[in-house]
Amino acid sequence: MLKRFIRVDVHNYKVDYPDSCPICHHHGEISVVKTATVENGAGVQVVYQCAWEGCKSYFIGYYPPKPGSELKLLKPIKPQITQFPEVVAKLSPTFISVFQEAEETAALGLSQIAGPGYRKAFEFLIKDYAKSLAPDKCVFR
Repeated sequence: MLKRFIRVDVHNYKVDYPDSCPICHHHGEISVVKTATVENGAGVQVVYQCAWEGCKSYFIGYYPPKPGSELKLLKPIKPQITQFPEVVAKLSPTFISVFQEAEETAALGLSQIAGPGYRKAFEFLIKDYAKSLAPDKCVFR
């Protein structure tokens, strides 16, 4: 995380500044589009835009009041999805699908939901692997 100055109302503040887009994950220039103090001074929101030509997405940075320097949250986010070897994708496409859903849930901060999702994904992988070793003896369908 970089430290840069942003202007909020008539003041400049040095804050944590995103060094990559939370949507496309490209590192590069991130532009400040607008800053605003949240009602009653409860925090500051900054609208950023990704400069990468293939993205150009807008996202919001959330800071504490008058902004403390710590970037609390970026929204929206699109998680980076784990890439698995082709052999795993062929063996268990359901594992890949469920695992990616669990990753997305974890990136949203929903760890109580993500945990069972990861477990379910690995159950599919283990079951599919067992079926591949002895397809005629497997009781799983």
